[in-house]
Amino acid sequence: MKDIVIIDGARTAFGTYGGALRDTSATDLGIIAAKGALEKSKVDPKQIDQVIFGNV
Repeated sequence: MKDIVIIDGARTAFGTYGGALRDTSATDLGIIAAKGALEKSKVDPKQIDQVIFGNV
């Protein structure tokens, strides 16, 4: 079994219903958060096998 490691976390901005983020998909927001967490972590993306994230 491989080691499981949490390297970092990121979140997206809060917005009001029908506000500035209304045309931004949840997928696009997730991509922004994932890229931000990866950049903060300084981990080489080639070392990452799997990413799991969610939203509330």
